[in-house]
Amino acid sequence: MKNHSFFVCFKKYIVKLMKRYKIIKILHLWLGLTVGAIVSFSGLTGALYVWQPEISAYLIKQELNVTPPIKTNYKNNIRTAIKLKNIHGDSIKKMQLPYRKNNLFALTFLNGTTSYYHPANGNYLSSNLKTISFFKTLLQLHRNLGMKPYGSYIMGISSLLFCFFILISGFLLWRRSYKKRWRKGFTITWFTSKKKFNYNLHKIAGIYFIIPLIIISFSGAYFTFYKEYRKIFSVLPDYKTENVHLIESIEINDFFSLKKQTDKLYPTYKLWSIYFPSNLNENYRFRFINSIKIKNGLRKTADIFTNKNLTVKKISSFDTSSLSLKILSQMYPMHIGESFGIFHRLLVFVSGLIPILLYITGIRFYLLKKPLKNRF
Repeated sequence: MKNHSFFVCFKKYIVKLMKRYKIIKILHLWLGLTVGAIVSFSGLTGALYVWQPEISAYLIKQELNVTPPIKTNYKNNIRTAIKLKNIHGDSIKKMQLPYRKNNLFALTFLNGTTSYYHPANGNYLSSNLKTISFFKTLLQLHRNLGMKPYGSYIMGISSLLFCFFILISGFLLWRRSYKKRWRKGFTITWFTSKKKFNYNLHKIAGIYFIIPLIIISFSGAYFTFYKEYRKIFSVLPDYKTENVHLIESIEINDFFSLKKQTDKLYPTYKLWSIYFPSNLNENYRFRFINSIKIKNGLRKTADIFTNKNLTVKKISSFDTSSLSLKILSQMYPMHIGESFGIFHRLLVFVSGLIPILLYITGIRFYLLKKPLKNRF
């Protein structure tokens, strides 16, 4: 009787397990067929944007026909920034200094227009660079399908569904199939039928890139749900750090003496951008970054806020931020592939192409498996 009861319970457990995996399989299939299309588009646009600095630098030189190539040192950039501020100061909304491989000054004015200037002498270059317009459009398509703000929620929700449902359900299905034959789960048979090769390609692409895809999709959703991410990550322990950067230690006499003074506070940081007072914002915001070039490592920023008279009102920096804010500040470099050098960028680039591969092989697997009358 005991043995009979055991087998009855075991049978019920197996039936439940089979039903559970059936639900997982259906979930993986239909989310893959729907959300997979959006994620595939996001992956393709993101893969192209990974190389935006290099592509932009080359195309802008061709577009402007600048000889020799635009390249200046940081001290010269500061002198040009002073010159541009003195000329356009009352009408500037934001000044972007040369950053990454974009060796131009970008001035956004209060009327909404943006103009570009030579970093060496501050001479006007253009107000309509097709290369920059193209990558701005590409970024908008990547983040919100060009339908802000609703498109950003479509992309953000799709990223989370891809991360926590499609990828995880795919892993559970893979684990079920190859639980006792791990080696086969990581290999592909090249010379076989089209149906088996398609399935193997889907399996291999998914399992080898599951971790990069989880990181990319999770960090990508941050740009839509950054407020929610902050609330969730705020549960992390807040290790207090002593703020040695005293506001009283800064004495500002004129506009760019701030740069000289902040060299004492952040000697390894470079001035990145300046936000000027406007109708909506009565303060200056001077943003610094630990590197204006693309390099591996943590991305650290510091912000100094002053009033119109350049009296410092607030200082915030990576060094004195909470643990949760430090982690969230790395979402962008992790997502774009700039945390671990060129290998990281190559990995993000290839990973961006994987969703479209999974989508195509997933559709082919579904169509090849089902009889014609039962496909939809």
